[in-house]
Amino acid sequence: MLKSIAREAFFNQLVDKAERAKCFIYVTGQQITLQTSRLELPHPTLTHTGWGLNEQQVWLEFYCFGKGKTEQQAMENRERFQKLFAHKEEIERTFGESLIWDFEPTRIKQSVISRTPEAANPTNLAFWGTIQDDLVARAIRFEAALKPFLQ
Repeated sequence: MLKSIAREAFFNQLVDKAERAKCFIYVTGQQITLQTSRLELPHPTLTHTGWGLNEQQVWLEFYCFGKGKTEQQAMENRERFQKLFAHKEEIERTFGESLIWDFEPTRIKQSVISRTPEAANPTNLAFWGTIQDDLVARAIRFEAALKPFLQ
């Protein structure tokens, strides 16, 4: 969805559902505006790593290149991704389905992603609640599957 009142409404509804579910991706006081394109939460202990959620997917991102990133931080994040990938089968078994392991060594970020079958957009407003419920459930399962390997 492009920046729009519909997108703002989608994210406000998603935040409400995440808060009620005590979903880790919800940040109390996070302001949702027309510019909001995703909910984000920095990982509390891992530098340049964060969780994200948008209209179709939940992800864990490892920033490996770019402004302000040292080579040491980039190396740490590449190692973190590889550590998770080494436990791919166990993680996916715990999560309950396959994940997208998006790694490209020359890119700014690497990601582990879970996508809903359908993305929210202004033409499927009637399904937003179902999509939001699925996203919140995925986020909770995603955290449970990945966190043991991020310590």
